[in-house]
Amino acid sequence: FVRAPVTRRKSWSDLLTQLERENICCVNNRHCMETTSDKYRTSLVLAEQELNQPKNVLIHHQDKALDAFDRLGAKFPVIIKTLSGSFGAGVFLAENKRQFKDLIKLAEITKKSYSIIVQEFIKESFGKDIRAFVLNGKVIGCMMRQATDDDFRANITRGGEGIPYQMDDEIEWLGGE
Repeated sequence: FVRAPVTRRKSWSDLLTQLERENICCVNNRHCMETTSDKYRTSLVLAEQELNQPKNVLIHHQDKALDAFDRLGAKFPVIIKTLSGSFGAGVFLAENKRQFKDLIKLAEITKKSYSIIVQEFIKESFGKDIRAFVLNGKVIGCMMRQATDDDFRANITRGGEGIPYQMDDEIEWLGGE
């Protein structure tokens, strides 16, 4: 079972490729790990599959942040995310233009070469999301993650709760044919 840290070192990813070439079953192959370790790349793959998702835009430099926000066509609040990360780390809610500019500036101060995603905020999803688990193109289960406090993130590592969620035709469709 391959976990996200494999993408942190090229040698670990190369080891994964060697295992795959030896026909060793790797749950989460290299391509999957490289795609899902980058939130923007993941959004592109989801868009190719015509899956609904919040609109987002990639920002590489603070001077282009307001232009990118305008291209997004969203209103405040918006979500700001680092390209990598998990457990809700690097995910922020900017409720107004001042917070937006401050968070963009913070990104530049902490790392001169950065990329972040600005994403429209879906008010109805505040503090909850649904996760579908797909194996070999078939949805095998799903759950709703629900924040147990006033956090807009539903991460279990942040105190959220995993709740069984009944699959319906729309969720089963996610698995493909």
